[in-house]
Amino acid sequence: MRSKYSMPLAAIINEFKLEEIYLPENIDEIEVSCTEVNRPGLAFSGFTEIFEPFRIQIIGRAEHQYLKEMSNELRQQRLDVFFAMKPVAV
Repeated sequence: MRSKYSMPLAAIINEFKLEEIYLPENIDEIEVSCTEVNRPGLAFSGFTEIFEPFRIQIIGRAEHQYLKEMSNELRQQRLDVFFAMKPVAV
């Protein structure tokens, strides 16, 4: 049986020297337990049935461009749905 490993989000931010744009107050309490990341293009398109919020979400150039081409109203709607699923980190 595989052992479960996790580490605080704060440790990941420090280790990789990530730029902090927005952080909740409890980043030492948010545990990241999945080594895989996700690019949320499908979630932004509206397909959220198999979205895995425990993965760190990476918004790359393709996702950014896709969001940019949406109407303001649709973009806001899709981002609201995305963040309502409470991803561990974006």
